[in-house]
Amino acid sequence: MNKTTGSILSAAALAFAAPAILAANSAPVAVPISHDVPDAADVPYPGGTLGLDIDATDVTRGVYRVTETIPVAPNAAELTLLFPQ
Repeated sequence: MNKTTGSILSAAALAFAAPAILAANSAPVAVPISHDVPDAADVPYPGGTLGLDIDATDVTRGVYRVTETIPVAPNAAELTLLFPQ
């Protein structure tokens, strides 16, 4: 077998094996959870007072409109909001 025939056979073998290789590589992999977010703490909010506006004018249908305002400093690079589950 010459060099060209060997490379053609190698390419053909790789073409048939490629789906199996790709299938093995595309399986989901668990990613460790990074704990970059600090634990919740009951401390005063440094940005000011949170605003909560509740419109309860349609109580017969149980429709409430809630608007929450969270003051943030204009130079704040990042804000993380934690919600209870």
